[in-house]
Amino acid sequence: MKNQPSVTYAQFSDSRGRTLDEYRRDMKRKAILELELLDWLENYLKKAHKNPEISVKKAGSDEALWFIRKGRLTTDPDYEVRIGSTVYKYELQSINTEPIPFVDFKVSKVTRKRDEKRIPKEDISFLCVRFKEPSFAVVDANWIVENGAISQVPAWRREAYRVPFEEFSFSQDTELGKILEIVRCKEIILEYQYQALIQSERIVSQEIDYSVERGTQYQLIPTSLDDFYRACVLMRALGETPSNIFAWLSRALSFAEGAHTLKSAFQFIYSLDYIYFCIEPDAPIPVLKDIVSLLHSILSLASSSYREDGSYSSNNSPTPCEDTRRACYIFSTVEDIVQDIVCYRSNEIENLGITISPVNKIFEGMNDALITARFIQGCTSS
Repeated sequence: MKNQPSVTYAQFSDSRGRTLDEYRRDMKRKAILELELLDWLENYLKKAHKNPEISVKKAGSDEALWFIRKGRLTTDPDYEVRIGSTVYKYELQSINTEPIPFVDFKVSKVTRKRDEKRIPKEDISFLCVRFKEPSFAVVDANWIVENGAISQVPAWRREAYRVPFEEFSFSQDTELGKILEIVRCKEIILEYQYQALIQSERIVSQEIDYSVERGTQYQLIPTSLDDFYRACVLMRALGETPSNIFAWLSRALSFAEGAHTLKSAFQFIYSLDYIYFCIEPDAPIPVLKDIVSLLHSILSLASSSYREDGSYSSNNSPTPCEDTRRACYIFSTVEDIVQDIVCYRSNEIENLGITISPVNKIFEGMNDALITARFIQGCTSS
């Protein structure tokens, strides 16, 4: 066995030393806001410039994928705005908590060095969005340099341009308020499904602990989905990659037919997710077509389990809160795998004639994210 490539990434490339799962969650939280705001920003700019031809798209290294396999840091913007033949860069700055004394901007985003001097970038603007009172401000790099100063940001452990909050002039927007409510709901779903990972490790560790206390055998005989899933939980927790990853992949796919309920579908997707991301992105996957087909089937099963109160439940499950958590995990994880395939395996899917659509918004496959978020709040408050 060898170290899981993604875990190695988290240890050496991420300044906060997050695990892959923590990194994926945090990057997806950022993507929720960016993708929800894309259409709003385009409409705002069309009105502001009185130009219906303006177009906005996601840009940079995370244009197609919210988490990067190789974990590189870039100065790419969040959006590209095309006005005629000219392309402008827009960076999103969210203000999630208030009161705050400063709004901080990365130095590399605002200026470039020329003859040992820092010169404001002329082709970038910053969209600053407030959550507390839904409002926004658009500023350019020159304004940030004039109104701010470079100093240490304790939370970042690096220097940044720090602009006093009172220097900003925010504009309220009704439509923006609606979008931010959607963002809040999707963040609730994101965190709720993430707890499924933590619970998986906790349950397996409790089983092992119980066996040690009672002096009984703890057996893993991965001839069933239940045991195979537990094996994947242990390997994931250890940060290890199987020595014959494609044997594990073949075994995982053999259990797909048994995934009839949200619990078994969760176990299957959890196992597939662990194995898939152990495979290097430049290594061909002979069964990729089968994987894509199974992803569609599992999504269909999850979607058909939706209930009017926003929950997901299969076969009148006595634990709708847990079933809903499993469904949310399925939606989230399938999105991650789909986008990874779109981003890193475009040649493979073209050669194999695979039809797969990229994700345009996070949790777009869910039946009604707002109602489900309210149901989840009821689960977590009880």
